[in-house]
Amino acid sequence: THVGYTVNWFAYPYGTYDERVVSEVKRAGYVGAITTIPGAWQYKSRFYYILRYRVGTKTGKEFLALVS
Repeated sequence: THVGYTVNWFAYPYGTYDERVVSEVKRAGYVGAITTIPGAWQYKSRFYYILRYRVGTKTGKEFLALVS
């Protein structure tokens, strides 16, 4: 709440996590957490293991090709 709103999501630093870390993130009350594992398919039951695509230096067209 330091920025005027509650932070509900967690990003694992450097994408590093294990089951102990996931357990602590859940216990802290976060809704879910983001990994650095590439991908897009998500399941509600996997909210603490959300995949993502890194945009980096890709152009908009290159990124769309990646996620299409």
